[in-house]
Amino acid sequence: MTIQGAIRQAFVEHLKHPRRTMPIWRNDIDALAFEPEGHAGICTVHRLAFRTLLGRVPMPGDCMAYFAAHERAFQAAAAAKISRRGLAPGANFHLTSRDAARAIRVAQRHELC
Repeated sequence: MTIQGAIRQAFVEHLKHPRRTMPIWRNDIDALAFEPEGHAGICTVHRLAFRTLLGRVPMPGDCMAYFAAHERAFQAAAAAKISRRGLAPGANFHLTSRDAARAIRVAQRHELC
């Protein structure tokens, strides 16, 4: 399965299941943390990734707002990375700006269909 296929599949699965918990901002690592659906570990997205996505240096609130606006894509990116890397059920991991941007592009194309 291609990365785009895995993201699409994860996006569709995300639509079927509500979020488990709210994301939080972790000052100690300067990153947003959330629990990917169907995974016991924590996924983090560093502020530098949001800087690339937003095109400016964001405050934590900016990162939280961007995540909220694109949550389905972030969940899909996390699911794709879990699948692609074969991560253990409780493994913690991070998303890069590239992971998120790819999923956001796929989600935007999917919403246009």
